Formats: sequence, C-alpha cells, structure tokens
Amino acid sequence: MNPEEHAKRLLSVIGRLIGLLKEENKQLDVPGRPKGLTELVKEKDLLSHSYEQEMKILANPEQRAKLKPEVMTRLVEAATALGELMDENRKKLEAKMEATKTIFKIMAEAAKEFRAASGGYGRTGAYGTDGQKVRGAYQPAISLGVNREL
Repeated sequence: MNPEEHAKRLLSVIGRLIGLLKEENKQLDVPGRPKGLTELVKEKDLLSHSYEQEMKILANPEQRAKLKPEVMTRLVEAATALGELMDENRKKLEAKMEATKTIFKIMAEAAKEFRAASGGYGRTGAYGTDGQKVRGAYQPAISLGVNREL
C-alpha cells in the first residue's frame, strides 16, 4: 500500500474517532452511566488500534516525504482536532471518576458513622452504643414501678 492510501485510511480513522469522541463527550455530561457508552468505548479502542498502526507506517520520514503537501496539511489539521477532543475527553473522564470516588467516600464515611452509632456488645459483655451509659453484665437490672394510688 502506498503512503497516499495509508494517509487516506488514517484520515478516515481520525474522522470516525472524532465522531465517537464527540458522542462520548456528550454522554459524559449526562449524570450516571448513559446507555451505549460501553459500545462507544469498545469501538474507540478498536479505532485507536487502527490509528496507531497507520501512524507507525506514516511515522517513517521516507513514507511522509512521498505525501502531497495538501494531504500532509489535512493530516496535521485532523490530528490537531483529534488531540483537542482527546484532551476534552480525558478531562471529562477524570471529572467523572473523581465524582464517583467522592460518592464512594461519602458512602463509606456514612457506613462508618452508622456502624459506630449502632449498638453492639463491648469487651465487658455490655450492650449499647458509644457515649451511652450501659449496664455491665455483672450488674442486675433495676426495675421501677409507679404506684398511682394515694
């Protein structure tokens, strides 16, 4: 395959990657996990592999020298646009992951507080919650009654 054909294939892959990244970036703006995101990521991985293969071929200076200047200009412009979208995608993914970490951290703290506040048996065999006076296992219970007769 000649360098022009590789460049054409690379431009096609870049175009498809740009479309996928735009769609993924839109979906990352939606709270939660949008439907179809998994499929987008799988296709993005496949296209990324194709992109790398074509770039390896065109990374050779001899191959690049055979390209027409206008094709080289189109490649540079397409790669620049792809790079900008990839940077935006990275930022959105990092924000989504940070938000998820924060949610799990809040849930873990709430679980710790609940666990600390719930009653349980202590070292002495007493049952109760922290900060609450509990009777020890060795002390008998005290019964109180109220007599309303005068």
